[in-house]
Amino acid sequence: MWLGVRVEESARRANSIANWQLSEESLWARHTDFEEVMCFHPLKFVTSDELWYSLLNRGTLPYGVTTDELAVQYGEGIMECGMKTSSDQGNSCGGSGGRLGCWTCGMVSGNDPMLLRFIEEGHNYKGLLEWKNIMLAMRNDIRYREVFPRQQYNRFFKTNDKPEQFDLFNSSDETKNNNNFETYRRNKYDTYSPGGMTFEGRRLLLEHLLYIEERDGLSLISEDEIQAVLDAWEDTEGICIQPSEIAPKRFEYDGQLIFLPDKTINKKATKNKNKVFYITVELNKEDSEFYSFMKERQRINQSSIFFFPSSQEFKDKKLVWNKATFVVCKEGIKSQTEAAEHLYKWLGWHYGSFTKDTFNAAINHLILSALSEGFMDNTTKLSKANIQLEPLPVTNGNDGQLAFAI
Repeated sequence: MWLGVRVEESARRANSIANWQLSEESLWARHTDFEEVMCFHPLKFVTSDELWYSLLNRGTLPYGVTTDELAVQYGEGIMECGMKTSSDQGNSCGGSGGRLGCWTCGMVSGNDPMLLRFIEEGHNYKGLLEWKNIMLAMRNDIRYREVFPRQQYNRFFKTNDKPEQFDLFNSSDETKNNNNFETYRRNKYDTYSPGGMTFEGRRLLLEHLLYIEERDGLSLISEDEIQAVLDAWEDTEGICIQPSEIAPKRFEYDGQLIFLPDKTINKKATKNKNKVFYITVELNKEDSEFYSFMKERQRINQSSIFFFPSSQEFKDKKLVWNKATFVVCKEGIKSQTEAAEHLYKWLGWHYGSFTKDTFNAAINHLILSALSEGFMDNTTKLSKANIQLEPLPVTNGNDGQLAFAI
């Protein structure tokens, strides 16, 4: 493995290199984690002066940035001390924030020091700092995170065969019933460990970036780069967006909703003032089909609602099915009924939007919810997450008949 680390970067970097190097003179080092991997440090002994002289003589770097522009971007950081050996010596390399480099990097806590330095030097980057801070807040907001990392989704979807669904009402074969109970592929989600940012979050950030670009007269992203983003959305999410559909749009972010690994709200970090509601949906779909259904709803709506997957089982009756508890937190939603209506609309469970798949899922949910209510006694009403199964909202239809609000 080739690594571009240098002894002169900082005292910390020098110590790290020394801990793993084969010898003080060698460019080779052991890997920190894997015994079978060796690391090669071709820049180990290159000084900061040598590095900058080499860069400035290149004119234009391979990715299109001129070395003069690079020097401007680093500003005073170009003259940073290469080695810090005492607390009163001043900044080591990187101490002024000059080495952050990537303004879209999420590995920053608080204001981006590189952007702050640019602003202090007179650059018109206040809007860019505003955008960066929104992105940093959204990165941990449960409403803009996928339920699983993409690799885990891919494992669910790598097989195209649909499992045989067990008929809860027409089976008289006790052996088949027992086998289904044992082999049923249950949803598992022990702790809150979400995947990457959702398509909805990425689109909101792109359009807000274009808004900042237009408002502040900056050039932040090219048409080719926008097209590359749209191509990536189509490749990864199956969502095809034309460039004409992307427009500058201010995003009024309402504050982050942060959850802890135990699936409870992190009250200290959460800044969102909207009410949080939990709506449980039960479906007789094994894990891969269950997640395929949810991903399809994401694609159709071009938005997401985070959910905690789990399963419902009654061992004495050898019955089991999967379910999901959705987290609904949105401006204007102030009651459990409104939250349920919002979710059911997203699921396609409302008049004029039913397809065969969504209709069957809605009926499936009603039946399984009724079974859950019937099988559960009052002492087991609360789940491990302390989330109570809520009754479905009831409305009056045009013909005067009562109906579930789906």
